[in-house]
Amino acid sequence: MAKRNFCNCGKCECKDLWPNIIKEAEEEKAHQFLMGLDDDKYSTVRGHILAMDPFPDLDRIYNIVSQEEHHK
Repeated sequence: MAKRNFCNCGKCECKDLWPNIIKEAEEEKAHQFLMGLDDDKYSTVRGHILAMDPFPDLDRIYNIVSQEEHHK
């Protein structure tokens, strides 16, 4: 049986899973964005972002990269 990421039965606590599912999807998008950056120009800033705790959201990451681009 295929695993489902959501439930419509109304009898379980699936609503408690949604924030985690959304967070994981957003982090995946952020990682894809970071890995798509040019290594020669952005490897340092990428490393700094990946080391941040807590991991920033995609909007914050974009702002950091944009600032770095304007700085250069």
